Amino acid sequence: METTGHATLALLQRGDVLNASRATRWLVGQRNPYGGFVSTQDTVVGLQAMIESAQSASFDVDSGVELTTGEWSHLVTVNESNADVVQKVEIPEGEFLRLESSGSGEVVV
Repeated sequence: METTGHATLALLQRGDVLNASRATRWLVGQRNPYGGFVSTQDTVVGLQAMIESAQSASFDVDSGVELTTGEWSHLVTVNESNADVVQKVEIPEGEFLRLESSGSGEVVV
């Protein structure tokens, strides 16, 4: 985690936004349920890299993500005005969850 965090920061410093975003996506997927990582040092460097990546990101996004399970469904809209805001949705338990995205840009679910 720490090494990828440092590599992400270096990529951002060099202006390699594409590879930095790939590394950031990997870091996001490695977080524990509390938003951190294995150790305190991993968490500090990982969060620093994610923050730097978010600050350099373009919010050129206009996308919708529809969550569906059984009879329940919910549409999450991500656009320029809320692209930097974490949106949480409580979903019913015990059924298969289907995600379908539409629009343009990149969102992380």
